[in-house]
Amino acid sequence: MVQKVTDNPFETLDNIQDYLSDSNVALEGVKELREILSYIPENVRKTIRIDFTLARGADYYTGFILEAVINNIELGAVLGGGRFDNLVEAFCNEKIPAVGMAFGLERIITAMEELELTKQLQISPQKVLIVDNSNFQNETVECASKLRTSFDVSILYGIENHDDAKIYARHCNYGAIIEFKSKNKLKVTMNATSPYALRLNNALIAYGYDCIGEY
Repeated sequence: MVQKVTDNPFETLDNIQDYLSDSNVALEGVKELREILSYIPENVRKTIRIDFTLARGADYYTGFILEAVINNIELGAVLGGGRFDNLVEAFCNEKIPAVGMAFGLERIITAMEELELTKQLQISPQKVLIVDNSNFQNETVECASKLRTSFDVSILYGIENHDDAKIYARHCNYGAIIEFKSKNKLKVTMNATSPYALRLNNALIAYGYDCIGEY
């Protein structure tokens, strides 16, 4: 099995698909991992390794699991999580599939100090919310990835009502909301007092988006 794992996650999945071709459960897992990888930007995907020896300490996971480590620092995982379809139901008697993860704050701070990153830390107050549209999931992730070079960007899932998204954005102090109307056409709702409205609009245009503004 170890020989089937390579530095290329898609190549690893190809190998495992051939190796476990008689198992429908394995093939379904490979299909799910392929879809997850397809949403991840290429520059991030290069850092991912498929590890079939990975195990988490909790038994409520029902799908993929993940851990993140910082290269060249012996701290162990600084992030862990995965998919759990039944955990929420145990507390509210309603079946709500979910994905979650937790960060090890102390380990991250230790790593930042060791890498001398704390002096370079800059937290952007320019908050942007992208409302997920299931028809444009790849485009949503790609747009968020581009804007994160200059803005603090979050993606809001599971909200179909625009007014609900606006209430959430106001409550969490987002200065702008972005919605995909087509692959390159965006509706951008700005807070009238947002000091970075023009900067965001110019950035979107520079990335090739056609923007419809609303205040």
